[in-house]
Amino acid sequence: MPHCSFSQKLAARLFSALIWNREARYAFRNALLCDYKAELKALREQLEELRAARPEMRVAAPPPMTRRCASPQNSYRIDGAANRIIVVESDGRERLLGKDERIPGLEISICGDDNEIRVHASCRLERNTIQIGVVGSCSKNNGVRIEISENATFCGMYVRCIAGENQRFSFGRGSRIWGGSVMLDENSGCLIGDDCNCSNEIHIWGSDGHAILDKNNPEKILNEVQGPITVGDHCWLGQAVRLQKNARIPANTIVAAAAVVTKAFDEEYTIIGGFPAKVIRRGVMREPQTLNAYTLKLRKAHKQKQNEL
Repeated sequence: MPHCSFSQKLAARLFSALIWNREARYAFRNALLCDYKAELKALREQLEELRAARPEMRVAAPPPMTRRCASPQNSYRIDGAANRIIVVESDGRERLLGKDERIPGLEISICGDDNEIRVHASCRLERNTIQIGVVGSCSKNNGVRIEISENATFCGMYVRCIAGENQRFSFGRGSRIWGGSVMLDENSGCLIGDDCNCSNEIHIWGSDGHAILDKNNPEKILNEVQGPITVGDHCWLGQAVRLQKNARIPANTIVAAAAVVTKAFDEEYTIIGGFPAKVIRRGVMREPQTLNAYTLKLRKAHKQKQNEL
């Protein structure tokens, strides 16, 4: 059998498997492999002739993609005019982010005009992305305002503002969140107060994304956005909480894990939970410390009281 590759030998065996006569089968295999060998030799010769007649041409590198960028933040993907990324220092001074400077823990892409992202230097940022409009397309957003306040912990979040204008998102002083998304499509907004404790997998949708119409009156929209989603001060959002459009959570409220909030609440010091969320307990308040830390604190205070007696 002529010297051929393993795949060629395997193909020859498969093609000749139906030939029962042994001598005829071997003859067929040898003829098939010889044909393969001759064909490969002919292809190599043609390739050598082409290389000799037409030497390799160097392909010029494509020109760099140009983009209109009036902002100084070239280190981020920014397409538009009058966009600002502002860093607020610990002493209150504000400065524009430098041309080649990046904020650790924060990826930013902007397509549109007059958008502003304000980040306080004292906040903790990890694995976050902020998207305004869609860079490289015709989807532009203008007039967006985003602020992450001082001493906030903002980790694992994706904030998106598309298909509209003038969206607002603010994350309050000393508030903490550990993962999730904020989708502010169309002209929605989200305002989270001070000293809020938010678990992970928090998902906030400022609008439904598509209109729901009255069947008898198609001009009547049934799911209009009435205003920004708001979370008052000193709230606690459990794991996998979902806030839908028009959700309002008053101060000092606890939202149970996996609750879906679809409307406005106005009573403070309650626990709300379920799908859709409703008040399930009243007269409660949140303690910022962990259960174990607070229990040790109570024991220490009780022991100190007994020693005084």
